[in-house]
Amino acid sequence: MNAAILIFTMLAAGADLGTLAKALRARDPAVREEAVRELGRVPGRPSLRLLVEALGDEEPSVRDSAEALIRERRAVEDLELLRTVGLDHRCPVARRVVLAVVADSGAGFAPEAVERALLDPDPGVRESAARHVFKVSGIRGIPMLAAAALRGREGRPRAAALAELDRLADEEARALALRLLDDPEMEPRSAAVAVLGRAPGDAALPVLSRALADPSWSVRVAVYSVLARRREPSAVPVLIRALGGERGRLRDEAGAALSAITGVGLPPDPRAWAEWWEREKDRFTPPPEPARAAAGEDASAASFHSIPVRSECMAFLLDRSGSMRDALARGDPITKAALVEQELAMTFGRLEPPARFHLIAFSGGAESFTPRPVVASPAARKAALDWFEDRPVRGPTNLFAALALALSCEDVDTLFVLTDGAPSAGEYRTQASILAAVADLNRWRRAAIHTVEVGHEATGRRWEKFLPKLAAANGGIHVRR
Repeated sequence: MNAAILIFTMLAAGADLGTLAKALRARDPAVREEAVRELGRVPGRPSLRLLVEALGDEEPSVRDSAEALIRERRAVEDLELLRTVGLDHRCPVARRVVLAVVADSGAGFAPEAVERALLDPDPGVRESAARHVFKVSGIRGIPMLAAAALRGREGRPRAAALAELDRLADEEARALALRLLDDPEMEPRSAAVAVLGRAPGDAALPVLSRALADPSWSVRVAVYSVLARRREPSAVPVLIRALGGERGRLRDEAGAALSAITGVGLPPDPRAWAEWWEREKDRFTPPPEPARAAAGEDASAASFHSIPVRSECMAFLLDRSGSMRDALARGDPITKAALVEQELAMTFGRLEPPARFHLIAFSGGAESFTPRPVVASPAARKAALDWFEDRPVRGPTNLFAALALALSCEDVDTLFVLTDGAPSAGEYRTQASILAAVADLNRWRRAAIHTVEVGHEATGRRWEKFLPKLAAANGGIHVRR
């Protein structure tokens, strides 16, 4: 603490760059953040060089402060330093930030910088670069994006390149999408479905029908979404056939697409739909408004805080931070942690094979019961409940770590998130940054995210709309307890 006080005193007295550089290496993140603020008051390339270095800091608030100050630097010599130093930073996060600043600056070298970043060894930098091509190069970026969509093994940067190409050149994007429908990675296939789904006329249906046999549930969800939006009668028999082969959430998605096209609210039962279509197909015309699908038989009879569990592979992300020791409401004898344990036991009591679950507890970090989802056998359910009850209830709330962990599991198609307040730890802690990061992670995955807020009376007004937004942006339901 004495060292921190000394550094703060030196900073207040107008310390030189050497002292500020030393402060950027302090253990206390508050000291490093204060050093960044002081650097913002010092003009010139040496201070900018230190701000760029701070972009690699492990503390998000330090990085955010450095980025905000770097964005204020608009002089030609400052932008040139960003190109020569920032784009070669050892930290991929820093390179992404510098790339965004350069792309937004309108500097003459921005197209060259973005093209170079499309070859970066880090897939996250390449993905970011793809999203800047339209801004800096316009139609001149078409060849770059076409090449980037086919280059490398990682799926996300290639999917981003295809999506960006679709903004610039419809025909070129559709031709490339046809090739990427057979890509070994899910993300380019999912992006290809979205591109082909915007093609005019009936030519897209045979291709989209083929994609309904894709092994990835994410790709099939993309097809159901596209067909629901297009509302073409010729898709009805295709969807009825697909409905018979789906289970859980995927069956619901197929049924919802049928209801959107036909305006009929039948449950997702292939026999009922086939009988209806046989009667109506010769006289059918789509109604002006889509309809909501009727509820079908659940994959299990379980629910979680009144939200039906309709998935066959789901993740439960449950808050174990210190505030969960508090009472559910003023004067209530039950704590929030006890309520979660009771509700989880009730939910697990109704889960049956072949349903699988992934259980994640989070506080300052996130940990999972098993590395991968497990079949909901009686033994697995009991072991999971015992494991969860053994997790200590303490520490801050790192919600993003739990979301990132769950979304990294490709089998999970539905997330149930329960927390009692605002995130206070982790890589992302603001509403905007968490929502944007989840949207990025879930762009091609298309997992449904349901949210449950317990003890909402204690949630600050600034955060009261966060969980509803998270659920709404990801096809989920929000519940308050």
